[in-house]
Amino acid sequence: MLRILAIILLLVLISAVRAQAIYDPLSQPNNRFGIHIIDENDLQDAANLVNSSGGDWGYVKIVIREDDRNLEKWQAIFDRMRKMHLIPLVRLATKVENGVWIKPREADLDSWVEFLAKLNWVIENRYVIIFNEPNHAQEWGGEVDPKSYAWFLKEFSSKLKERSEDFFILPAGLDASAPNGFDTLDEVTFLQRLVAAEPEIFKSIDGWTSHSYPNPDFSGSPLASGRGSVRTFAWELNLLENYGASNLPVFITETGWQHSDGIYRNRRFATPDQVAQNYITAFTNAWSDPRIVVVTPFLLNYQGPPFDYFSFRKLNSSEFFPMYLAIQNLAKTAATPKQLLSAKILADNFPGKLVTGSDYILNVDIENTGQALIDSQDGWQLTLTGLPKEISVTTSNIFAVEPFHRTRVEIHLKTSKSAGFYNYEFILQKNRTDVAKSSASLSLVAPPSLLVTAKTWINRLAQGHDFSLLIYDEQERLLKEAKNLAFDQGLAQVDELYDIVPNRKYRLVLTKPYYLPRQIYAKLSESATRVTFPVLLPLDPSNDGALTWDDAKAFFKKPLETFGLLIAL
Repeated sequence: MLRILAIILLLVLISAVRAQAIYDPLSQPNNRFGIHIIDENDLQDAANLVNSSGGDWGYVKIVIREDDRNLEKWQAIFDRMRKMHLIPLVRLATKVENGVWIKPREADLDSWVEFLAKLNWVIENRYVIIFNEPNHAQEWGGEVDPKSYAWFLKEFSSKLKERSEDFFILPAGLDASAPNGFDTLDEVTFLQRLVAAEPEIFKSIDGWTSHSYPNPDFSGSPLASGRGSVRTFAWELNLLENYGASNLPVFITETGWQHSDGIYRNRRFATPDQVAQNYITAFTNAWSDPRIVVVTPFLLNYQGPPFDYFSFRKLNSSEFFPMYLAIQNLAKTAATPKQLLSAKILADNFPGKLVTGSDYILNVDIENTGQALIDSQDGWQLTLTGLPKEISVTTSNIFAVEPFHRTRVEIHLKTSKSAGFYNYEFILQKNRTDVAKSSASLSLVAPPSLLVTAKTWINRLAQGHDFSLLIYDEQERLLKEAKNLAFDQGLAQVDELYDIVPNRKYRLVLTKPYYLPRQIYAKLSESATRVTFPVLLPLDPSNDGALTWDDAKAFFKKPLETFGLLIAL
């Protein structure tokens, strides 16, 4: 009975661990700097901004519309972000009809979930923001409807979590400055109606999304507090205390000041230099709150109305306004977000038998099945453990292997002089932590021999000491050259074949001066192998190893010597 109870308890614990797949981003070293972009072509400029001044793994907020769900396109974008160490914050959007963002359709839920689940995300947490500012009618099909938004938020969260517990669900950011009116609803009222429709709605989200704009008119003080300021998030967290949800990590996914230098200069707004100072003040004061995961100002690059006054990038220019440089120069954290580390070591073709006292260059394939790039510069290393110290092993570096790609690792192995049998393991590690293993065994055998049969004419057996035998591997590397090979009555023996892998196929080339070389492919056994070459023909008077016009020239230069070869036959 106790054993059954123990098994049940173990299963419950395993289930509990699996249910907590997401992690608190604030539990890891975190870079709170981010930026909002609308075009993937701005990713490099985004990386230069958020990963500057000691920073790494900053955030980028980007919108995916329902009419732009191209899996190949977005996987390529995610892969670029992976290389640039950028964490995606994905906001979902429908499409605009008659100047209004249409309300999402229940029938589209499954296709959204399927699309998002098929992407290989950059880190373990898959940050998804469920639409935008639904307390604006223009953002929700022309009406403000907290009840329907609550349903969509709950259903989206449930369906995404069913596919993967790694989905980190964020609600739509709300406009905290919107009044109760025909087209807008006050945030307090919206939340009241949201909770009335779905009392457990906060169990469907993992963080809080805040649009902490410096109002009024996106021109408020960076030191202001309360609703409608850069500290709107703090006012919202106090509001969420009424619902027992004030401990949610905060994602400020929209904020920022309008500056004067849009298409037309607007002196009502602060100059770009003043806006730059505002950002410095906000980041070093209001946005240094330890509850904040990230701040993504709006907007990196917009070249026309209606957001030209928010753009960090100058219009019709590759240069940026001062706020870009100001944020770039702020000290940042080198974050270490969690990534799924997974790989396969494909060593089925690695030889199980080698020759003693030999030097090998062998290969093993590594397949990346996780999220992180596999790169030696990030602490990845392939090792072989379990072999005696008399066997020397070194492995090549691994360079930027993307998920679902393979690479070939070169293994330089020098065997000991004694025969033996060993069990060992291939181990792929990151920062000395095991990621993948593969068991193998190795037999070391004595060097095998080779018996060669050859003729120098139709019925003339090879004779003499002026033959050479060359052995090449599959990569056309010369493994052995037996010079002055002695043939007697058509037979020659090569002893102690080092550096070969028993039972593998090799290219063997037999040469003799003024004869065309002949080659065969043969599998060399672990003991003795007998091979027979095609007849060698004296048709190479130029002695260049090939039948060319140079042979004709050589014939006419030394016809007696050439005839002498033929007469001797």
